[in-house]
Amino acid sequence: MLIRYLLYFGYFLFLVLFFFVVAKYYFEQEKHLPIQEQKLEVEEFEDWSLYESPDGTFRVRLPTRPLRVKEDLPLEGTTLVLGYDVYTSDTFEGASYEVTLITYPEEVDTEFPEVFLTTVANEVLAAQGAKDFAYLDLSDYQEHDAIMFRVETEEAVIAARALFVDKTLYLLMLSDLPKSFSQDDFQMFADSFELVSK
Repeated sequence: MLIRYLLYFGYFLFLVLFFFVVAKYYFEQEKHLPIQEQKLEVEEFEDWSLYESPDGTFRVRLPTRPLRVKEDLPLEGTTLVLGYDVYTSDTFEGASYEVTLITYPEEVDTEFPEVFLTTVANEVLAAQGAKDFAYLDLSDYQEHDAIMFRVETEEAVIAARALFVDKTLYLLMLSDLPKSFSQDDFQMFADSFELVSK
């Protein structure tokens, strides 16, 4: 048993000495090299990851791995049920990125998607207690009916893009404090969204 411990100790000592010799040689070489300043170029969104939904429906770039909540909620004034699938990615600084899928039942007439898009924008506006949109634009995104809007209050800035595909409304939303809100971050998030199997 003692011999085994001595062998282990000898092996450990050998590794320490070997590391010391290599380190000393490396630092000696460094002394003779000319000093060069290097500027590190950091990609602005290099720490963001491409996330794909578990069912393969969509992909989007997010700053952190999202938490997912899935539930069915009643459609107000009816016996019908809406399917909600929410993915939330929060940053350490306090920004919250959210992808919400709202799936309507077959019984709901979705012939006019712009009605659903403007309704969701107005619901966000009302929830923030704001009187008007800082920005609002109805346009297509990836050949689907879409809306882009921003709501600003003293407490928060909400920037969002919503698109309607088949029976599902996709809402991409960034909530942040006014002092730290970044339009570039929102644009990166919103423009990275891609439907895969729809």
